[in-house]
Amino acid sequence: MKSPCPTPYDVFISGSGPAGSLLAIHLQRFGLKVLLCGTARRFDSLEGMTERGVLALRASDCKNALASLGPLVLRQARWSGEQFGGNQEYLVQRSEFDKALWQDAGEADVDRLPGRVDRVIWQEGCWQTTVDKQPICARYWVDARGRQAPANAMLQQAPGILGVGAWWQGAATTPAAGITSFADGWCWYARLPDGRTQMQMFVDATTHRPPSRAQLRSYYLQLISQCDEAAAIVQDSHLLIEPYVRGSGLNYSEPMPGPFHARAGDAALALDPLAGHGMFEAMALSMTLASCIRTQLDRPENAQLAMNFYRDRVHDEFWRLARTGRDFYQLETHWPEHSFWSRRQHWPDAEPSHPAPEPGIGQIEIRPVSINGYIENRQVVSCPDTPRGTWVVGEVPLVELLEYIRQKGGVPARQDLEAFCAGSDWPMQSVGAAITWLAQRHLLDLRSD
Repeated sequence: MKSPCPTPYDVFISGSGPAGSLLAIHLQRFGLKVLLCGTARRFDSLEGMTERGVLALRASDCKNALASLGPLVLRQARWSGEQFGGNQEYLVQRSEFDKALWQDAGEADVDRLPGRVDRVIWQEGCWQTTVDKQPICARYWVDARGRQAPANAMLQQAPGILGVGAWWQGAATTPAAGITSFADGWCWYARLPDGRTQMQMFVDATTHRPPSRAQLRSYYLQLISQCDEAAAIVQDSHLLIEPYVRGSGLNYSEPMPGPFHARAGDAALALDPLAGHGMFEAMALSMTLASCIRTQLDRPENAQLAMNFYRDRVHDEFWRLARTGRDFYQLETHWPEHSFWSRRQHWPDAEPSHPAPEPGIGQIEIRPVSINGYIENRQVVSCPDTPRGTWVVGEVPLVELLEYIRQKGGVPARQDLEAFCAGSDWPMQSVGAAITWLAQRHLLDLRSD
């Protein structure tokens, strides 16, 4: 059947933030024809990027995005009356960062089309839409429009958070970032060397209804006045823009609504801003999704395997983040009776966020893994702390290593291990790490039969 569009694409991506841009870059490098569509952000924000995010950008060869990163700061935290330092992070001005990613996508030979995507339909064997009066069709559609994506695919939602923020201008000073708690929620601040500071207040969306635009400034200032640390940070500054309000909180939507349709980034898994690594999570999931889409299009016999792999990855990540967030909220003990804290300290359940290894408990199973840009079944070691299974540790396939250990009647001497590594191209250090991983779980005698 003739395509209704003059230039059909393999993949069409709506949304050009970190998730959409990195996905486009990786798919293009896989040899697929990709079109990336997006619009500029409605408001600028200042966010933190951890070292893991920087590594993802380097692995994707995003030179412009790396050059746009701001200063490296140590995130400070004042929680339950105690002051402590958290992770180091780079301050990222999102408007400049997203522009740089757009440029990186172009330099990776991704076709780009600025414009808003409203309605995408499956018709005549492909996804079709119109952007700036230009008809577009593609074999595969990825929605990467963040929280702006339609909410009809929502599967799970944490207690809602309302974020109210604005930019302030103070005197030039040392860059900084931090979080601090107060009775009705918590605040995040980030300050650039030129004295510009972004202050965001996060409160419960159920008990705090968004005020009218005319009342938003006074409402925002009232929230700041409830938090002594926040008030002190901006006391010698003035507002640069009118405050804005937006929904926040951890949301989980169907990652694969159909066989040729996926969600990426916040459209699939939007983090609680307290996590502090939302951009990294979006980029990491997109790099996983790239292999899944490639498998669906190039190896249709493994399409369902790839879909299940991505769905399971997003599902497991949601529950891990939900329980990790609960643990951190529980560290704040000053206001247990306040609804903001009581709701989050007991949601979603009482299960541990990081299950501990159980010595001697494990089995060898066949599970999907990502190999050289495709999703394939492989033998993995599954145990309580890694229920989805572990295929490799430090580049070493665990089941192959276990078979070698079984043949030798136990862990061989170092000289034999060195000879084995030389023949297998596995670094000795990696083999040692894999043996340690198995030994800690008492699984060195685990067998597939």
